[in-house]
Amino acid sequence: MKCTDLHTLFATSPQVMTPNEVCAIIRASDSHLYRLIGWDRLPCFRVGTHYRLLREDVIRCLERESCPHE
Repeated sequence: MKCTDLHTLFATSPQVMTPNEVCAIIRASDSHLYRLIGWDRLPCFRVGTHYRLLREDVIRCLERESCPHE
């Protein structure tokens, strides 16, 4: 997948997503996603005890993680 395809992949996603929604879109495990959050590579915020992620932050993180030379 090209990095430019990430915007297309998330085009119909809501602006604010749950970790499960992100994992379903990128087909990754939740443990990997929480690792990115824990390593401060993926910004998030909490609503009570639940994490929420902004679509643009997810795209930026994936661009950095999967396309470091572009």
